[in-house]
Amino acid sequence: MAVGMENSSPKLWASIHHAKALSKVVYQNCAILLYMVIHRHILVVGHITAPLRYKMSNVLASMSHRFLSTAPQPESKLPQRETKKRYADIIKNVNEEIKNLPQTYAVVYVGGHQFKITRNDIIVINQIKAEVGSDIILEKVLAAGSKNFTLIGRPLISNKIVKVSATVAEHTKTPKITVFKKKRRKNYKRTKGHRQNVTVLRINDIELRSELS
Repeated sequence: MAVGMENSSPKLWASIHHAKALSKVVYQNCAILLYMVIHRHILVVGHITAPLRYKMSNVLASMSHRFLSTAPQPESKLPQRETKKRYADIIKNVNEEIKNLPQTYAVVYVGGHQFKITRNDIIVINQIKAEVGSDIILEKVLAAGSKNFTLIGRPLISNKIVKVSATVAEHTKTPKITVFKKKRRKNYKRTKGHRQNVTVLRINDIELRSELS
């Protein structure tokens, strides 16, 4: 027995609405596929004639603003005057921060490792040739700054801008580690210990020596 739409149940209405939504999604996906075919983003077996290509282009042109992504735009660049003005403002703000630095930090490269340090820090590095109690300068500074700004080297910051000084606290060795080797069914066992020679440094000061220009 046929049932009129005016007497249909809510479930039937829900199924009809779901079918419409599903068909819309399928239509969008087909449009994207056709767009890729037209612009040769995928390889298609066969040949699309010129009239068919023209019709497909017209259909997709009316839909591209809703469903398809736009073509990549060229990178916008600020005029040279505005760029110089922006850089000048940034440098001015950094110079004001340098004059009133509450605390600074730096990233240094020493002994084959990188360390993020601040004043009065203690770091342990591979042993270097320096007397205990002597002051040294850590020349390889990768970055430096404070709470509000950061200077990044390419790859290093000039020593005329940042000066990191440290004192050799002591030369010592790391805790012993045990190296055990064994080969089964060969009656082979070896046990060795190792302690690495290291140097302990105390960071004295991180000084930003001059204003940027």
